[in-house]
Amino acid sequence: MEGLCAVIALLYGTLLVLFTNYGALQVSYENGDLNSTIVVFAGACVGWVGLRLVRSPDAAQLGWSSVVHAPLAWWA
Repeated sequence: MEGLCAVIALLYGTLLVLFTNYGALQVSYENGDLNSTIVVFAGACVGWVGLRLVRSPDAAQLGWSSVVHAPLAWWA
């Protein structure tokens, strides 16, 4: 399950960075058309970090770093 969450998060992030028309993305965001995409991406990130922390408490630094950097990357 952890691997599936990681794959989904990485796939969404990669597709967003490499294949996005940022003008169209802004319009879609303002119209509310990205809500389901944001929910899936955020859920995958939270699921991956949560499962990773349950399996390995030493990964807390990685988890908190991901939680902090994901929104910063999104808003940047």
